[in-house]
Amino acid sequence: MAEYKATILWRRGADETFTDRRYSRAHQWQFDGGLSIPQGK
Repeated sequence: MAEYKATILWRRGADETFTDRRYSRAHQWQFDGGLSIPQGK
């Protein structure tokens, strides 16, 4: 049986405040094997 792993990263920039307790919609998918797909804002 095959096993695949993926990670989804949400980050806020150093200049972004977190006063509204929300992150932007921008995120990045990282798959095993090195593939990385950035998603827009």
